[in-house]
This record gives sequence, structure tokens and C-alpha cells, in this order.
Amino acid sequence: MRLINNLPENSDIKAIDISSERKRKYYYPRIDGNDAYDITIDRPKMVYITPEGNHRVLDDYGWVSRIPPGWSVLSWLPGTDQPHVVA
Repeated sequence: MRLINNLPENSDIKAIDISSERKRKYYYPRIDGNDAYDITIDRPKMVYITPEGNHRVLDDYGWVSRIPPGWSVLSWLPGTDQPHVVA
């Protein structure tokens, strides 16, 4: 099986290099009485986006975090001398 960005060649998952980011934060709103919360990922390297809207973020430590759809805001902190927007 041929892999491109660690995905099968015919995968419908989109891979984006985000290694220029120092931090990435997803904010979830208060829903049905549940408190608002956020998820912060330090030193993200890649984000894999599924057709359903899930984000799978690979960090520099090797951890992969699955971020479900439903977030209201996505923020990131670019690295020093890195582009502010990559995709």
C-alpha cells in the first residue's frame, strides 16, 4: 500500500502540515447546560481532516488527538518567523 502523508493513497482524509504553529486551541461553546471548554495542543505538526469534520492532530511528541466537530473557534499561535496562515 502506497502512503502519502502517512495515509493510504486513495484516502479521503485531508492532511495539512501545521508544523509552523507553536500551539493550536479549539474552543467548544456551552451546550445543554454543559460548561464551555477548550482543548490546547502544544507543538502540533500535522492535522488530518476527515469528511465528517473530525480533526486528528499529530503533535511533536507523537500523540494524536481526535478533535470532534462542534467547536466554535479555532485559534493558533504561529512560531517565531513562521507564516500566520498555512491553509
